[in-house]
Amino acid sequence: MAILTRFDYSNLKVDKILKRRPSNWSGATFFGGIEASTICSRLMTYHKNHIDEFEDGGKMLTELNSGKKWIRWLDISSEEGYCKLLFSFNDQQVDDRIIEDKEVNRLAQRIPDTHGQRTVLHVIIKTEECSISSSNLCVQHIPGMTKRHTKLLFESLLQLFEIEDPEFWKESDSVTESEVTCKPHIEIKAVTSDDIIDAINNGLLRGVQFVERKKSNEEFDIENKLKQSTKILQFRLDNNEQLFKGSNTFKSALNWVNRIREHNSDEFQDTPRSYLIIKHPQTGAEINREISEGVLDGFTKREYIEYEDRELDTIKQINSQEPVEVTQFFQKMADGF
Repeated sequence: MAILTRFDYSNLKVDKILKRRPSNWSGATFFGGIEASTICSRLMTYHKNHIDEFEDGGKMLTELNSGKKWIRWLDISSEEGYCKLLFSFNDQQVDDRIIEDKEVNRLAQRIPDTHGQRTVLHVIIKTEECSISSSNLCVQHIPGMTKRHTKLLFESLLQLFEIEDPEFWKESDSVTESEVTCKPHIEIKAVTSDDIIDAINNGLLRGVQFVERKKSNEEFDIENKLKQSTKILQFRLDNNEQLFKGSNTFKSALNWVNRIREHNSDEFQDTPRSYLIIKHPQTGAEINREISEGVLDGFTKREYIEYEDRELDTIKQINSQEPVEVTQFFQKMADGF
């Protein structure tokens, strides 16, 4: 079966946070953000000054799942507007007998001198400033590597800063007038693709729905049979072709939903869950897509490379005995921003 290579776009936000909070602490907890450009430049410096650590399979960054998975840092390079990072994700919890024919379509190799599989992991950090609803991080999707693993990867990278600059994680608290030690606070949130605007302009948005669920407390329910009550407020659209005329961002749709919810806030005791009702273009079925933390379910920003679209160099690079970057992967990821 051919492999579809997927690349997930997110918003990366890194702050300095108090490492240990003493009892009765009255000072600050957060001490400012770390820009993506700073992250890239410091990682470039570390790589340059410790190049010998990247020999023989790359620098060991972090072990996961009691040592059954691990990540090695292979390389970093800089382009205008972003930096490219290359890693190997090693997973001994996968039976290497399931690795597909290496001459046809596989993405993983057997780990040298042991069992399991190794996959080259491509990551791009966009250095330009962006809003929290826009993407500045793209990570190649690899089965077995979770969002938690990605955060641990970045934690390991950021902890390297103090090797080059021992004072990097030191801050002065203005309230207590004391020096404190910080650690990275990392947030990686998915972003919504603007494909939703195309769906809206094609008449696929059928309405918006608000749902509030709460525990039931009805006086007539003497035997306590009712456990939960649900209140649904739904608005249907007749013609939405001009709904967001002149706009091409999901933010406009999100603001529209927020205005409707706020206008009907008296209908609910708490903040209800919000859904867009989207008509499936093929089946005609209507699907409720939840808006959670500014992201619309089913419209997460992603890019793909089909097996049939792989270039000749891509096949050669994938089949390399040594882990090397796949040029086409990085190009696709960068173009997706």
